[in-house]
Amino acid sequence: MARHPAFRQRGTAGDVGFNMTPMIDCVFLLLIFFVLASQIASKSLARLQLHRPEGSQAIPADQIETPNNVIINVISVAGQEDLDNPVLAGTASHYEVDGNRFEVGDIAGLTHLLSQRKTQSRSDDFTVE
Repeated sequence: MARHPAFRQRGTAGDVGFNMTPMIDCVFLLLIFFVLASQIASKSLARLQLHRPEGSQAIPADQIETPNNVIINVISVAGQEDLDNPVLAGTASHYEVDGNRFEVGDIAGLTHLLSQRKTQSRSDDFTVE
């Protein structure tokens, strides 16, 4: 089978290179096009005037009544300087519920308070967090 004369080897082939200049030019032209198109599109959007509240709508924490929700805060043994120690940071010193302090082993006092709060609740939704 005869080969075409263009495929004959006439010496050593040189390095094959790829000219990246036209592709970089196209990328920059596309980038400029999309930047300009986005600016034109954003200027044609309607301006919205949003209502801003006059004051805070939040209710102060001392005025919130949550008879169906009890939050138990676990107070750590660690002080601010001991927070890097994972053993001390994970050890509880006492519990606090609505300003009442309970020691870690005082299960009876904690269950008594929770049962009182359960009876004071107005509905069957009673949560302990």
